[in-house]
Amino acid sequence: MKKVHYQGIGDKPAKRIKDFKVGEKMLFNFGETCTVLDKESTKSGKSTTFVLKDDKSKSIHKRRFQNETYWGIG
Repeated sequence: MKKVHYQGIGDKPAKRIKDFKVGEKMLFNFGETCTVLDKESTKSGKSTTFVLKDDKSKSIHKRRFQNETYWGIG
């Protein structure tokens, strides 16, 4: 399994952005996590837009990622 290095917490297991499903958690620096509420592929199919809910502050964000990028599993 691939690993990604995060600031403040070190190497963590990761998977491709396109493999994340609704309800899964994504990891960020210093151990912060977000839950995937919704995902939508772009017209070109090269990237995906996620609706994320921050697990700490409960705020909702939209963020676009390239499909082939590896991201930490929360």
